[in-house]
Amino acid sequence: MEVEEGFVLRVVIDEFFDAEKTHLKMNFTSLQIVHMLSRVGRRLASDLIRDFNWCRNMLNTDPTHTHMLTWKKPSTNWLECNVYGAIFTTEGKFGIGICFRDSLGSFVQANTMIFPFVVTAAECEATAMKHALALALSNGFERVIFESDCQQIVNALRHDYLYANELGTLLSTCNSLLNSNANYNIAYVRRQVNRVAHNLARASLFQSSLSIHHYYPPSCISSIILNEMQ
Repeated sequence: MEVEEGFVLRVVIDEFFDAEKTHLKMNFTSLQIVHMLSRVGRRLASDLIRDFNWCRNMLNTDPTHTHMLTWKKPSTNWLECNVYGAIFTTEGKFGIGICFRDSLGSFVQANTMIFPFVVTAAECEATAMKHALALALSNGFERVIFESDCQQIVNALRHDYLYANELGTLLSTCNSLLNSNANYNIAYVRRQVNRVAHNLARASLFQSSLSIHHYYPPSCISSIILNEMQ
């Protein structure tokens, strides 16, 4: 897939996200979307359809319920870290997205990484959490809430579930990192709340290895950061 086609996909999805936030009409016709889908391939088409359906559901949802599914700023002197892992089966890779924000909702740091092999969904999410925890420690972040939309990983870390496989090894590492700071907490959030990390993880496919962003958010999440600061 050409990178330009990936940007076409991102533009379409961003249109849907903007529609969800502003309740404006979408600017793409069904025929245009079909042409775009034929270009980006079956896997990316599936991703786009999933995101389209989610955004359409959000547009049709009672605003009182939608409000409860928005990202919330952490308390004063705390950071919030959104974490997500994405599997790219066709490419034989998986990527992770990590984003730290402060109590004002301001961007602090974002990281993406791509790995040249495929793992299970749970291992992918656990890997993302492991790197988020290690990153917080290396940066000296003292109070952090780590948010994931993977219920299995959140429950496993909260209740010290044991797995006799690679997932168990990853979770053990996560627990060790968590135990090194009493002010590190794990929280489960809905997928709609975790959009920043989702976009970062998907963007990792277009990068060669590790990407670190300080001070200014990358373009794939800048509009979301601004909207969620309100």
